[in-house]
Amino acid sequence: MTTRDKIKALIIFLSGLLTILLMNSFPVDGGGVSLIFVLSVPFLILVSLGLAIIYYWKTKKQASNKFKNIFFSISLLVVTFLTFLFFPCSENDSPCPCQTIINSVKVSKKYDEIKYDDLFIETKKTDYPTIVAAQKKFKNELPDKFFHVTYSDQIDFNKLKEFVIYFKNNEPKTNNPDIKINKETNGLFTFYEIFRNDTIKLKSSADGFDKVSDFYRNSPKNNYGYYETNSPNYKIYVTEGNNEIIEYYWFYKLYYWIL
Repeated sequence: MTTRDKIKALIIFLSGLLTILLMNSFPVDGGGVSLIFVLSVPFLILVSLGLAIIYYWKTKKQASNKFKNIFFSISLLVVTFLTFLFFPCSENDSPCPCQTIINSVKVSKKYDEIKYDDLFIETKKTDYPTIVAAQKKFKNELPDKFFHVTYSDQIDFNKLKEFVIYFKNNEPKTNNPDIKINKETNGLFTFYEIFRNDTIKLKSSADGFDKVSDFYRNSPKNNYGYYETNSPNYKIYVTEGNNEIIEYYWFYKLYYWIL
């Protein structure tokens, strides 16, 4: 048996770990991670180990080079096919790696159409390519923090309005044209809006809503910022956005670099 044959047998075995590589490259839902470790990875390791042993055994039996090359290629194809087949994904929440690549290529072709507001898309996995493209396009204008603000009906919790307030160099901005921003003498900022004949008021510090928790009483349950309204008809939710996608997934690091 040559050193080359030993390396090929090792490659066949290591192909069973491809799922772990995919898991670190593409987003997977929480339940999918458990499925990977409990079922997919052990099964694929057993398959790749079995194929590697067969290849090793056949090589020691002086199999022909043609047989070894065909068996090696088929083994890698089988393990790769099973890896993608068993990789947990869903069309809406967590697209499969191939679909993610296709979506990313489509976004890259429309790179010139990417808008600044695409930085603030709620982090659904189907929108990751658009968010990463916006981060690359506006890399010199990225906000320090941003917050999603939602007005909901008090009775049925239907969303009535959504917008973003973001902070750059201790100055707040918003993509909501109806909001007026006032800076108070104590350094805090107040955001006013007349919504359906009601006055809605939010307050924040210079670098975000999470810094004012000791100043006001009316706190949403998520503890970000404080609001006041003269109507009992609405609930206001303020949640911090977090789009550190390229920090977690190798594919998106590469995608960011290529764009």
